[in-house]
Amino acid sequence: MSMKFKSIILFVFFISMSVGLTGKAHAFFSWGGDALEKVADFPDTEQFKLNDDFIDAGIRYKEFEILFLPIYQYDFGWIGYVANSDIYYDLGRKDLLIFANAAQVQLPDEIKLGFWKAWGGKLILVLVLVSYVGYKIGRPIRT
Repeated sequence: MSMKFKSIILFVFFISMSVGLTGKAHAFFSWGGDALEKVADFPDTEQFKLNDDFIDAGIRYKEFEILFLPIYQYDFGWIGYVANSDIYYDLGRKDLLIFANAAQVQLPDEIKLGFWKAWGGKLILVLVLVSYVGYKIGRPIRT
């Protein structure tokens, strides 16, 4: 193995062991943690408050990541999203539709992720694998 390749592997290892953008420690891969995203914004009024939290429409899902690249998402559900926190309320789409109608906000018919979450990580992973295979195939054989 060349020194350059070993350096790259070492760099990737240290990056994977560092703290991610979410502030949580990650290893080379992570899975199963809840990811939360806001889907629709409700006004911050008493009508859209649960307990002491103003809610918005959101989604919760679990995600498998490799080196911070989103590879696979599963276990989707609608939630009452609380901004700037890890708190959420398990509300179904029917409950959120009541809030959305009161706020005159349109909720999507189905849960859809943005391009990066849905495809970005998968495309980067395929590009890396194709590059690696191309490197291995194009390298001269040493005896």
